[in-house]
Amino acid sequence: MPRDNDRLVVQWRGHRRQAVRAAGVAVDKIEVASRPRHLHQRSYRVAPKRHRRHTILPGALGQWGTPPAADGAGDTLVAECARQQQRLQFTASPGAFRIKVQDVQRLRIYIRSGELSERKSLPHPRPLGYKPRVGTALPLSVAIITLNEEADLPRCLESVHDLASEIVILDSGSTDQTSRVAQQFGAIFQFQPWQGHVGQKNLALGRCTQPWVLSLDADEVLTQELTRSIRDLFRNGDPGEDGYWVNRRTFYLGEWIWHAWYPEWRLRLVRNSRAKWTGYDPHDKLEVSGPTARLAGDLLHYSYRDMQDHLQRIVQYSRITADSYARRGRRCRWYHLTIVPAWAFWKQLILRQAWRDGWRGWIISFYAMVHVFSKYAFLLEKELTGTQSREA
Repeated sequence: MPRDNDRLVVQWRGHRRQAVRAAGVAVDKIEVASRPRHLHQRSYRVAPKRHRRHTILPGALGQWGTPPAADGAGDTLVAECARQQQRLQFTASPGAFRIKVQDVQRLRIYIRSGELSERKSLPHPRPLGYKPRVGTALPLSVAIITLNEEADLPRCLESVHDLASEIVILDSGSTDQTSRVAQQFGAIFQFQPWQGHVGQKNLALGRCTQPWVLSLDADEVLTQELTRSIRDLFRNGDPGEDGYWVNRRTFYLGEWIWHAWYPEWRLRLVRNSRAKWTGYDPHDKLEVSGPTARLAGDLLHYSYRDMQDHLQRIVQYSRITADSYARRGRRCRWYHLTIVPAWAFWKQLILRQAWRDGWRGWIISFYAMVHVFSKYAFLLEKELTGTQSREA
């Protein structure tokens, strides 16, 4: 049993493989229970290098932020228990330590002092002030606007932190841990009151200092193929075009959508001096004054958590669209509430072949009809009442 002054700081259940990193932490004990559950739970304690071949490593624990000189930086201590088919790996380095555990049912880490930079949403947590590896960053800024993106932002930053020389995050007033996540990846985090989708993204673009900018939403992730395509562009110096399109693939209700929303080409990688955001809220559009080309590899989009989230955003974006229409002098006609929504449904279902995505495609098609109807219904409401809805 742990002593009274032990602190349980990490606990995982049901994961096959996990890792955690931290700096300046004195680990007191690591407890692991393997599969199947009826096997005994054992505790492992980090020990000097001479005990590394023992099944259980007894002994006092060191301060892993400054490992003993006899062990050396980057030394690995391994504890194995053949009966439980477990493997615990402790790797010390001058600034941090790393723990890998495989095939476990439960993992608990107790510490005596220090703080562990660990969050469930981060697959590999980074200490505050983390910077990309030297020599791997491109002359590229990543621009992101955020508002309460604690859940999605780590996945996005994990895919670009080694690619870009600079990550600029323009936040409009998050109340969750978005700022802390940004700091964990060494991003530039700045506050800016909401200026609308187009205005906010232009401000983020203007605060980037690198000659090239990759503009992303917080719920988007670069695939490895897309990352390689971007690196290949800069392999022989400055790319020849002024902008590059990427193909976005959306994850919806547990599956990837291959027809209703795919392919979806978006201009995202641009030369900073020739780019600007245009369009109307919330349908912003990135433009460049120069030639463009397409990149291989998909941009993954984790857009909607569930159907309720999808419907709520339809209402939110429909109101914003109605406001934009009203400012531009557009009016609602009878066919906007009858023919146009029906056409949106059949266009999505048949022409975009949403039916090939199964029942998800039918839901997407129906919601497309709801969105078209809603934005014109809100526009009609404004005409009848003379009100101006507030942008969310």
